[in-house]
Amino acid sequence: MASWPAQSFQAVWFTPGPIPLTADAGYTAATKTAPASTQNVAATLTSIAAGVQGQSSLQFQTQLGRADLYELPVATGPSLPVFSNLNTSMRSFLLKVEQISAQVGDANRVALLVTICKEAATVSDATNLVLSSIATKLPFTDGTDLFFQVNRRKQLSAVKGLEANRLLKWAVGTFQQISVGGASPQPSPSPIMHSTSVNARPLKRLFVVWATSASSRKK
Repeated sequence: MASWPAQSFQAVWFTPGPIPLTADAGYTAATKTAPASTQNVAATLTSIAAGVQGQSSLQFQTQLGRADLYELPVATGPSLPVFSNLNTSMRSFLLKVEQISAQVGDANRVALLVTICKEAATVSDATNLVLSSIATKLPFTDGTDLFFQVNRRKQLSAVKGLEANRLLKWAVGTFQQISVGGASPQPSPSPIMHSTSVNARPLKRLFVVWATSASSRKK
């Protein structure tokens, strides 16, 4: 699975009180640049800073007792947007996490979520790929909407009394290219992510296997 491309990264910090930095400051700490846009939602006490750096779309969000950093690939064409090199992109993301962690300070829990994906020609192919990856067989072949999740807790040797949840999820989903309004469908070698839109017309479907690995540490 190390050869699979990454679709998204997310880091989450849970604190006993307010997050000790603004969304702008967190974004700047992670990227060394100012955000392109900021948004404050008074009703939920949420602050969001977002921008694009290279081929990455980044967002840092704060609310009472929680902060989230998201990194997703920028869509540059009709193909499924991914980070092609998992190891390189993950190392880059972890450097950003370290910068924000130094600003956040003590946290009750820190979580890291990594989603990787692989394309398949049909939903059956995608389902079989998941089943082979988790060493499982089904007594039928017409099943759809496969979802698998397992959590393994581990006591960390480096810090006494600290446990890590290691959560792994597998799912089969569908991406499809769409056209808005009355435009005629055009063939495409690969589709883009499906988005909800008025008068949307599917052009082509793509079945994708997702594997999300989530790791969190709890005091």
